Amino acid sequence: MDGDGTDALTDHPPTLTDFSYKSKAWHETQLADMMDAGIDIVLPVYWGAPSERNPTSSQHYWSYAGLGPLITARDELLQADKQPPRIGLFYDTSTLQYNSWGEHIDLTTARGREWFYESIRDFFSLIPPRHWAMINGQPVVFLYNSSFAVAHDQSCIDYVKQAFARDFGGRVPYLVREISWRVQSDNVYAWGGALGLKNPGIASLGPGYNDSAVPGRTPLTVDRQGGAFFERNWTRFLWNPSRI
Repeated sequence: MDGDGTDALTDHPPTLTDFSYKSKAWHETQLADMMDAGIDIVLPVYWGAPSERNPTSSQHYWSYAGLGPLITARDELLQADKQPPRIGLFYDTSTLQYNSWGEHIDLTTARGREWFYESIRDFFSLIPPRHWAMINGQPVVFLYNSSFAVAHDQSCIDYVKQAFARDFGGRVPYLVREISWRVQSDNVYAWGGALGLKNPGIASLGPGYNDSAVPGRTPLTVDRQGGAFFERNWTRFLWNPSRI
């Protein structure tokens, strides 16, 4: 529900029974649906940060609480000889500005670089390596928009790679930046594929978009056209595909 008591969802799940990030069964259903769709990697939207580790004071502890049931669900599917999607990280960088400590993080400082790295480190510390999604042996990390940081530069990316290798047996993460990051990384994507195909390196596309239930903004709607919009964007991608 929105603050004014109105429905916060434009689209609704088939049922709200057991609809919870804490539910192993819910995660298993999501993974099964992804398998049916041919999806290889799941990227949980992660709001974990150094400020969010305490369950009694964190605004975003769900980012930690939901990972255990996800891991259990994936383990059970593996035991049933299934091949569920492997797990990578979608680092929601909103936490660089909106977090339980009220700090606004500058990624050009030593403290900021450590905050940035620890957010990534904590996620992969909670996910056993057997579940990691990797490209060329590198754990996959997608970064959301850079605008939530006070400032950023190449040093934050370089520090993550160096520190991750130190703490995880020499492995270096496969960092995919959103196009707003003015740095070098392993690959790049553009936010907003639901509005139409974007492919600066890694392609993003979606079936349409409707945020009309979100309060405080002018609604943005892209009609699904009965699936035709999605199909048309896939066709555009296949005419000039990238590897990912």
